[in-house]
Amino acid sequence: MVLEDWLGVTIQREVKAGAKHITLASGVEPSAEAPLILGADFWLRQAGQSEGYSNPVEPLGSWTAELPDQRQALIEPQIPVLFGSAPGAEIPIDIFGSAFWMLARIEELSIGVLDDHDRFPGACTLAVRQGFLDRPIIDEYVALLRNELSTRFPSLRLRRSKFRMHVSHDVDAPSEFGLGMSMPWIKGVVRQVRKRRNAKGLTVAAHRLVRTPRSIEPSDPMNTFEYLMAQSEMRGLKSAFYFFGGRTDPRSDAGYSLSHPAIQSLLKEIHARGHEIGLHPSYRTYLAPDVLAAEAQSLFDNCRQLGIEQEQWGGRMHFLRWRWPDTARAWNDAGMSYDSTLGFADKAGFRCGTSHEYTAFDPIRRKQMSLRLRPLIVMECTVVARRYMGLGYSEAAYELIFRLKDRCRKFGGGFSFLWHNSHFTSADDYALYEAALDR
Repeated sequence: MVLEDWLGVTIQREVKAGAKHITLASGVEPSAEAPLILGADFWLRQAGQSEGYSNPVEPLGSWTAELPDQRQALIEPQIPVLFGSAPGAEIPIDIFGSAFWMLARIEELSIGVLDDHDRFPGACTLAVRQGFLDRPIIDEYVALLRNELSTRFPSLRLRRSKFRMHVSHDVDAPSEFGLGMSMPWIKGVVRQVRKRRNAKGLTVAAHRLVRTPRSIEPSDPMNTFEYLMAQSEMRGLKSAFYFFGGRTDPRSDAGYSLSHPAIQSLLKEIHARGHEIGLHPSYRTYLAPDVLAAEAQSLFDNCRQLGIEQEQWGGRMHFLRWRWPDTARAWNDAGMSYDSTLGFADKAGFRCGTSHEYTAFDPIRRKQMSLRLRPLIVMECTVVARRYMGLGYSEAAYELIFRLKDRCRKFGGGFSFLWHNSHFTSADDYALYEAALDR
């Protein structure tokens, strides 16, 4: 179970008379007179349903922490309650049921409104409606539980994780002009001609096309790979670069192949410098498991031929396209170690209610997967772009990123931060990116 993994103890649970009595099976047994009682509201509701899962009742109630250690565990003293508990519980929250509901993404099983890319919009979630998307609510619940366990059983050694920053880059466009005489190259020519307002743009495009058979032209504005690796190395971080393994939509997917000499040269350089290589499945793979598996295999094969070996292989879906649990199954069956798609394109925050990586669970087949889920907390486009939050490079943009990162740090989680290699078009981009790393 995920919470057992986070806490580092084995927990035996018994649902009885509307309460969850928790016994620790780790050499520390609570006395019969003083069991730790937590609510079982979610599970008791399930008993009355023939199919599907229960959802929280809106508007949500809330609970205000009174004790100092409880307040310290929370971001704010008052916290929303997804599923309540029986009277007399020390913590009147069904922590286990609420964690299951958020981590297994139960609300995404019944998708109503989708956006233009068939995505579940953040604006439609309970977290946005009830105003807690910027709070890792499950991390807060677990912190409450950890404090309660530590108080009752002081000899119990509970696991505490350390904050980590996961910096990643979806390589949608490694070069402004593409890597051959293709649609990306033609679009690049048009941009250059418009930018320079004369035919010189065509000369620039032709020059860069000739210069990129084996490597990407250094002056190419989308060739920021050296900069990104250097910035991470200065701070003791690793960058993860997610590459396309194929193409399923000419309009949305990148115009390059993993077998192109310039890409292979880039892959070797990334690996040699100790950074990570991963998969960025093409646009239409999110509901096409066989195609996603083929693209993953293409990545594996190309890297093996280049002598690139890694302990784990992860990545993220293009345009954050995701259908739960179908896309997770596809990642799992393709042999991927982790996925870092689960954030919303239109809203930054904690889609899964946590900043921690965790093992995926299929709520339809009621089966745990081997795939790890690494929630995406911030994507630069989400914060900056007008079509999403539209904060640009304002003080509010900085404050939002800093606040979310600090909350990941508070709970020893991971701040998963996506910035595309192609999204450095002004000094403002460089300033915001470096500030996010430095905070």
